[in-house]
Amino acid sequence: MSRHRLASAAAGLLVVVLGLAACSSASSPAAASSSTAATGSTSPHLAAVRARIAHYTQDPSWVSPGPAIDPARLSGKKILVIPSSSAIPFCSDLSTDMASVARPYGVTVTQYANQGEPSQWVAGMDQALSTHVNLVDLTCGLNPSSLGPQITQLKAAGIDVVSAHAYDPSQPPMAGLSAVVYAQYNLVGQLEADWAILQTSGHGNILVVSDEGDVSTPPLLAGIRSQFAQYCPSCTVSFVYIPIPDWATKIEPAVAAKISSDPGLDFLIPIGDGMVQYVMPAMVAAGATGRIHIASFNATPSVIQTMQTGTTVTFDVGEDFPWLLRAILDQDFRVLLHVTPSPSEYAPLRIFTKQNAGDAGHPPSFQNGYGNAASINFATLWKG
Repeated sequence: MSRHRLASAAAGLLVVVLGLAACSSASSPAAASSSTAATGSTSPHLAAVRARIAHYTQDPSWVSPGPAIDPARLSGKKILVIPSSSAIPFCSDLSTDMASVARPYGVTVTQYANQGEPSQWVAGMDQALSTHVNLVDLTCGLNPSSLGPQITQLKAAGIDVVSAHAYDPSQPPMAGLSAVVYAQYNLVGQLEADWAILQTSGHGNILVVSDEGDVSTPPLLAGIRSQFAQYCPSCTVSFVYIPIPDWATKIEPAVAAKISSDPGLDFLIPIGDGMVQYVMPAMVAAGATGRIHIASFNATPSVIQTMQTGTTVTFDVGEDFPWLLRAILDQDFRVLLHVTPSPSEYAPLRIFTKQNAGDAGHPPSFQNGYGNAASINFATLWKG
């Protein structure tokens, strides 16, 4: 999962909010407030979350996004992908693999590399206009509303704009987009919380490490909060919010400080696994290795490898990566072919734990671990 922050977010802003009360909505981080942990029986709760975990540990099953299409008719078309940040491996690999899959159909896909700065996204949109591409994909959590004037300008020039991987299905997309590819962020948050509840036997003290300002963050956090509220009344949950450009400098000291100040902390949820590389040094510095464990999202190969070889990362939920890149292309193809876009295009989820992390390969790859439903069925779907 990749995330970005609003242009107005102040550099270095760090807000730590403890507790769960007043946090069940998808409101801004500052709206969260403290509460004390409740007590109660958790056995039925543990059975429910255990069943959900078991369901999403299986390989995804195929569901067609729509009627068959013929992308070979699009030979010569050009697509520019602007991710929220190319520095996040999930985002850069997504663009690279989209290019490989589109190439046999004569469609050129290129990435506008950036480091997550709004000014760079604007520059990417300007490049799309000046080079006369046919379609722009705003991917990997990039909030389309941050580029409203540019989207209007491109649409006026006959250039389609597709939002991919920014909105949860519960969120209405902004007007002016040609199509949307959703991501199941609320469900991701639920599953992250489920694992923490299960691993702490319903009595955990959990720190959630989040970004801020990204359109995908509110539904993900809402999923986390709803699960803890419903299934773990005895859990204590705290939150820390850090913008993407500050991850490298702000996450480690913030997490280390929290571990040092709260000896009872026993679980960490960095909501996207691009944060894990900064969270783990904080655990080492605080002497918490082996005591505190991690659950995250995106199934980045380096994090899956850490799971395979160590004991700190115990859970990583990933979107079927081969499915996701093809889902984005499928929606792009439908737009460029002037057929009705799919109303519910998205990739399914699969959970990786120590028990099935080997399915991702040795070494792990984004392409492995999800079965072959996507590669087989999209190829058939695209024969027109």
